[in-house]
Amino acid sequence: MDTLYTCRHLPGRLASVLVALLCLPRFAAAQPADADRADILQDDDGLRRVVETAVTRLDPALGTVAHPDAFIAELAVLRGIEPAKLESAVARWRERAATPYSQGLAALYAGRFDEASVLIRRSLAASDVRRVEKLLALASTDFAGGHYHAAQFALASARSLRPDDPAVLLALGSVLAVRGMTADAERVTRRALEIRRETLGPEHPRVAAAMFALAQLLQTRMSLAEADSLHTEAATIVARSLGTEHPQLAIALDGLAMVRAQRGRYAEALTLNRRALAIAETALGAEHLQVALILGDRAGILMQQGDYPAAERLYRLALSISERTPGSLYFALALNNLATALNAQGRYREAEPLYQHALLTLERGLGRRHPQVALALGNQAGMLRRQGRFREAERLYRRALTVSEAALGPEHPQVALGLNNLATVLLMQGRHDDALPLYERALAICQASLDPAHPELQVVVDNLARTLRFVGRSDEANALEQRR
Repeated sequence: MDTLYTCRHLPGRLASVLVALLCLPRFAAAQPADADRADILQDDDGLRRVVETAVTRLDPALGTVAHPDAFIAELAVLRGIEPAKLESAVARWRERAATPYSQGLAALYAGRFDEASVLIRRSLAASDVRRVEKLLALASTDFAGGHYHAAQFALASARSLRPDDPAVLLALGSVLAVRGMTADAERVTRRALEIRRETLGPEHPRVAAAMFALAQLLQTRMSLAEADSLHTEAATIVARSLGTEHPQLAIALDGLAMVRAQRGRYAEALTLNRRALAIAETALGAEHLQVALILGDRAGILMQQGDYPAAERLYRLALSISERTPGSLYFALALNNLATALNAQGRYREAEPLYQHALLTLERGLGRRHPQVALALGNQAGMLRRQGRFREAERLYRRALTVSEAALGPEHPQVALGLNNLATVLLMQGRHDDALPLYERALAICQASLDPAHPELQVVVDNLARTLRFVGRSDEANALEQRR
């Protein structure tokens, strides 16, 4: 059974149906203390802290850093500053950055990850001042470039200096999640939540942010009841502490909507999503990136219900907003999602150039060896498979698998996804003997990394059992199914 999936992807997702977005980017990072200062537009140190915050928000759903411009625009709205004025002040600060660290932050903001890494490493070698902040920035450069092991090492170094820093723990949880180490990610994220509750009290917005991060992680592990409870509590805290029209409430409500959709409660999910959209449009404006993401999430719910034409309309609207940042990963996401809706309707000629454009955008922004590139390749391959173009699909699936193995390691759940999909296209060509060992390896990875009752593990079990029966090994197939 083949899988189509979106580029906005949480690690370990091997769903057997056409899926849409089941996650939001991370809850907005805590605002820098300097953001409260009236002279922030003229304060270099305050602007540095704003940029520092904007570029170190890891987005485990995309496997890279969240778009800094979106944070700057939201911060301006929250502080009563015209967004254009804050954006101009940040741009001027980036231009006059003089120290290696400031220059590294500026390069990271601009998406020049290799340059940023060199500059931040130079700053670390030269001085221990703000060492933890520098390590967080270095981890962000590595994370953005798909160098997740290096990002984990940088955060481990930061944790050795500040073992109970929630920001470090949450960032480490994001990296571990992307690496497929979800149990470890859950442990450090729970610890971050505990520390924030102890130090800030149960009703603080930063507690809600940690809850949101933990809830998203639990969604990937299919602990949906607890994830629902955490999303609900996070939304309640945000509404009480920040108000019912705050843009972070829109994020919290949409997170709750997505877990409700994951639980099959679609009517509730759509109601929550509509409320989130109304808040985001009022607080941030109809053209804000967060609005595009919420629209995409509503389309994703509709995709799960099989309403592909309605989903297409929403994806087109989300794309029209994302086109304002044509080289961004969110633009690639919007292209990919629209292509997926067209693909589901059998409109392959329209879908193919969109998939290709999304892939090219990802390759330019992240490089050809990033895990998100592997997912985009898999999307194209799935479309080709649906058309019966099995040889072309096989070639792309093999390339996707190679990228995933190199970037994430041979035991990552995304590798299991690649193995499952490659085996499926081989099976469709009658190459059962070639498909069988791939399914077996996919199963071994899933058994090691997913809970026994996880539905995505069952997809691989079903595929392997079906193949075993086809080659005359029915007793093994029966035994496999009885063990689940």
